[in-house]
Amino acid sequence: AENPTAVDDSGGHSVSKETYEDFLQAADNADLPHVDGYAGVVFEPVPVINDRTNLSEPNVVIAGLDAEREGPFEDIVDKDSGAVLRVADLGPDELYLNEDGADSLDAQAGDTLSVYINGQPQTFSVKAIVKNSALTGAVNEMGREGMVATLESVQEIVGTDRLDFIAVSGTGGIRDLDTS
Repeated sequence: AENPTAVDDSGGHSVSKETYEDFLQAADNADLPHVDGYAGVVFEPVPVINDRTNLSEPNVVIAGLDAEREGPFEDIVDKDSGAVLRVADLGPDELYLNEDGADSLDAQAGDTLSVYINGQPQTFSVKAIVKNSALTGAVNEMGREGMVATLESVQEIVGTDRLDFIAVSGTGGIRDLDTS
C-alpha cells in the first residue's frame, strides 16, 4: 500500500490531494454515525503588510479551509456580531483576519493586505475581523496572528495541493449540548 502522507520540506507530514480525496470517499461511504463532518486544512506562515497602515507582521498564519466541507465547523465567528461566517462566502482575493492579526496590523474590514509568498506579494481584501481560533490561523507558538481563506485560494498562492491535516467534527461535542 502507498504511504498515505507526503513529506513536506520541513520534514513534517502532510496529506496529499489523492489521499484526501480517498479519505473523503471512504468516510462518506462509511456513513459514520458519530461524525458531523470533516474538512481539509492547510496552514502557511507568511509575512503580511497592511497596505493602509503600512504595519507589518513577519509571521502570520494563513489557514486554508475546504469550503465544500466546512458545514459543521462553526469556528469562524465575526468579532462584533458573533455571527458564524463561512469561507464559502469569500471571493478568491478575500480573507477573514483574526483579532490578534487585526490588532497587530491595525487592520479593519475593507483593508487590503499584501501577503508575501516566496518574496512575491499577493493582495487580499479583509472581509471581516473574526475571533481567534485554530481554523483562523491562531496556531503559531510565536504569536496568534492569523487569517483564513478558502483551501483553493491558499493552495494556489502557496503552489501546493497538500493538506496539513483533516479536521473531524464529532457529534455530541460542546456545541451540541443543550445549555438551556
